[in-house]
Amino acid sequence: MTQIVGTYLSYGQAARIKSISYQIVVWATLLTLMVPIIWLVIGAFSGLEALLSGNISRIFSSITLDPIRQVFFASNFFTYYRNSLVVAAGVVVFTVVASTLAGYGLTRVQFRGKKWLARLILFGYMFPPLLLSLPMYQIWRELGLLNSLFGLVIAEASVPLPFGIWTMWLFFQTVPLDYEESVWMAGGSRWHSFKDVALPQAAPGMIAVGIFAFQSAWNNYTYPKVLISEDALRPLTTGITQYAVQNYVFWNQVMAIAFTIVIPAFLMVYFLQKYLLEGYKATA
Repeated sequence: MTQIVGTYLSYGQAARIKSISYQIVVWATLLTLMVPIIWLVIGAFSGLEALLSGNISRIFSSITLDPIRQVFFASNFFTYYRNSLVVAAGVVVFTVVASTLAGYGLTRVQFRGKKWLARLILFGYMFPPLLLSLPMYQIWRELGLLNSLFGLVIAEASVPLPFGIWTMWLFFQTVPLDYEESVWMAGGSRWHSFKDVALPQAAPGMIAVGIFAFQSAWNNYTYPKVLISEDALRPLTTGITQYAVQNYVFWNQVMAIAFTIVIPAFLMVYFLQKYLLEGYKATA
């Protein structure tokens, strides 16, 4: 009996040690990953000279709201922010609509080479924006889409669109065809079965695609840099470069505007992470 109790306690102690070790590793990893974010927040509220000195005590003693005030009221920050929101919203709408329609078509319409076409679409995701930016610049110039938010939306949508189509193709495969056939037998059209049956079932996938498209458009730097030269049309990613004057960079203001860039993406992922995980599960 004593031996059994001792064995049970040893098993319990081993499980407890394992659990504590796991938590230590998780928290240590989390804190390590959070260091850049913490430093970003500290720098956004620090004086420039103290920040450049690298002295931690001096940095904390120089905490001020001046960088935030300079960014908000002494620059074109709100213009850049508005442009980023417009472009990100446009990319999300375009990507979600196009991915949903294309994914449904690849799932329900039977034709030869369908799987190869789906794989070819995903292959387009492999090309980095930097590689496509120069030919795109020439094409956009001929089409008159340079220095245009609409042209920027179309360009940036090319990044998340292949992955979005692939995701929706896999999501619609999880929707049983029998559900739609019951609508057709009741006299409904394909549009009704798509709208009333397929779309509600694939809503988590659409949200996941929307989050991915927002993240891609919100953080895109290459296309705005190449296609937009007018300051009034710059998004935040290229507008932040205006805080570098010749060989001098206002790092506290750069970190302040970077902090404002992080917030929308963080909030979207935090509140919609359940749908994002479902989207990744479907494409596993």
